[in-house]
Amino acid sequence: MKKLLILLLYAAFLSSCGAKQPSEEMIQTAIAETEAAKPVPTKTLTIAPSPTATEKPLADYKLNDLLVQENELPPGYNPSQISYIGIPFLAKEDLPEELFVIQQKFEHKNEYGGSVYIYVYEDPHDAELVHEYLVDSLYDENFVEATNEEGVHIAASFLDMTVKQVAITTHYCHYTTYIFFNDTTDIKSAATYAGSVDGRLYNELPCEE
Repeated sequence: MKKLLILLLYAAFLSSCGAKQPSEEMIQTAIAETEAAKPVPTKTLTIAPSPTATEKPLADYKLNDLLVQENELPPGYNPSQISYIGIPFLAKEDLPEELFVIQQKFEHKNEYGGSVYIYVYEDPHDAELVHEYLVDSLYDENFVEATNEEGVHIAASFLDMTVKQVAITTHYCHYTTYIFFNDTTDIKSAATYAGSVDGRLYNELPCEE
């Protein structure tokens, strides 16, 4: 089953009364918004190859066109530079090596506004390990976590009620994604975009199940 994590980082103007705690209603509202944005991948008909056909290697897939499509980023965000450089903190860890990684930056208010990363692995177990590492690295003791029956995880820190960053990681079979937006309050648009990327990858990359 695909895994979709939504991490909501609620920032930093501490009042004299101290940190506020989220209500159950606020958490459930965030879950409902995320669930509404989940992708429902459409499995396309695949014609069985002839006996002489060879399967396309994962390393030969070009994912540039799957990163961002027209008018799907949250308002005020625009696609920017594409590169093949991974997340800096992942490179420092003892994690499986990817077949390849592709990144596209977002521009927001003429500044760097976030990125989407897609990691592809030969072994699906490696992709799952990296996804689990990302999930663990995004949570800490200051976050409350809620999980609905579909396996959508939401972790939120409510130091005040202002959203400052949304980070999302998804995983299925050979790929893991990591997406984040700086300085956004539009959680639903961020989750919808992440779901769209996930759905495109689900349909594009093969999976032997």
